[in-house]
Amino acid sequence: MKTKGQLKRKISWGRVIDCIYLIAYPVIAGYLLFLLKKFTNKYIILAFVAFALIYAICILSMFLKKQAIEIVRRILMVLITGALIFASVFVKNLSDGFSGITDGSNNVSETKITMDIMVLNNEINTVENIEDLSGKSIGFQNASDKKACEDVKKDLKKRISDTYEQIQYEDYQSMYDAYYRGLVDAIVVNREQKNLLNSVYAGLYEDSTIIESFTYTYKNKVEGNNIDITKEVFTVYISATDEMDVLSESLSDMNMIMIINPNTNHITTISIPRDSFVPNPAYYGKNDKLTHTGWNGVTNTIEAVEQTFQIDIDFYAKISFSSLIEIVDTLGGIDVNVLNAIEEQDEERSFAEEDLIRLEAGYQRLDGRQALAYARHRKSYLNQDIGRNEAQLEVIKGIINKVTTTEGISKIDDVLKIIPKYVIMNFSDQQLSSFVRKQVDDLKGWTISSVNLTNGRNGSEITAAGGEYEPLSIYYLSRNDVIQVNGVYELIKSPKKLSELTFDLDDLYEPYSTFKDIEGLELVP
Repeated sequence: MKTKGQLKRKISWGRVIDCIYLIAYPVIAGYLLFLLKKFTNKYIILAFVAFALIYAICILSMFLKKQAIEIVRRILMVLITGALIFASVFVKNLSDGFSGITDGSNNVSETKITMDIMVLNNEINTVENIEDLSGKSIGFQNASDKKACEDVKKDLKKRISDTYEQIQYEDYQSMYDAYYRGLVDAIVVNREQKNLLNSVYAGLYEDSTIIESFTYTYKNKVEGNNIDITKEVFTVYISATDEMDVLSESLSDMNMIMIINPNTNHITTISIPRDSFVPNPAYYGKNDKLTHTGWNGVTNTIEAVEQTFQIDIDFYAKISFSSLIEIVDTLGGIDVNVLNAIEEQDEERSFAEEDLIRLEAGYQRLDGRQALAYARHRKSYLNQDIGRNEAQLEVIKGIINKVTTTEGISKIDDVLKIIPKYVIMNFSDQQLSSFVRKQVDDLKGWTISSVNLTNGRNGSEITAAGGEYEPLSIYYLSRNDVIQVNGVYELIKSPKKLSELTFDLDDLYEPYSTFKDIEGLELVP
């Protein structure tokens, strides 16, 4: 039999729970409402009313003295408070994830460049270290890597007591030629050029000794357009690289324009073949592979695309393909329509039989490694670049579809923790938050249509970054495809009234296109 003292102690502990709840509930609920403001305007009032109603019911129930009611009420109070804490942590992680994507880059595009100073391995070479270059000649490529070369010169000035001769070259190939002919004692080379050595200079790094390397990180503030992306049509340029470090200058392996209409919840994707033969701004507009423009940063790639199609790019996102593995696995896999059976190397580019990834054609669930292999693969397609672009679009659709499921939504906070490691973009935090708020408030689905540039043809040309000695495989864009991209852009950005629309089955987009032929851009009919 319980004593009166025991009953009093039990009642006092119950009152402690009541007091904690009365204080903690409004604090936690208020914090959750504060966090939710970033993601919804419409439902914030409903949440406030629901929280206030629950609080009022709990307070009123305290006047009911039945023990059973008190026990049930306190159990519910603990459960409700726990649920609010869980929801607050989840929403806080979402908020931190969005801030990590936008504030993490601070609208700054960082580029890492490593410049190697090298000398030939031969009997007449007496240079063993950087100090031995005093009185010698050093070659610099003064086009695409001009800024980095200037910084190398500043560092050399600190290390070399005497003067040295600076020899400037317009491109790497002419510098390599002079180097092998003994016309210059040492050369300064961007290490990324190692991936672009043609057959004539394939042994450059094996034939040379690197006596010093300098690594520079350049921060360029790249503001996106100051537009309301909840109401205005906007464009995003997607550039993807195989490099793990998304900040490094590297090939732009996937190139996609996304025209996003927030008023109709429609996305138009335009996949551009990586080998498209376009002007490279870093090489004074000389024609080059589109993928090569990435060696001078994503802004250089965007400028090349804007010049070619005569459109404006509002924002960009540079992505490392390596992110696919973590994102897809975090989502628990994605459902993708595999267009062709493929056999591809794994994420480490291993050719070993046991490491190869094989997929059959058809609709199926892919894990991260399989999704990456499918997005990279191109050898099985008749037109390799276009086939890969279509496969990449299927992967993007798979991710979007999964994120919009209940399972996907529950894992968004985990996905957002991954993205800052592999993605840089120039949306502001305010723009991204307002866009998300609109989607949460409207709860409307999105539709996606795609434009593939399939009317061009393959060819072989000398490229700006590849030098003058060996033609490389390229893809000539067709004039009709360029007009189509420009026309689609103009039609979506500036919608026409029904009375202004014209229809020509032979050329649907030319009436809306503002494209004008430019000198130097080689297009096929």
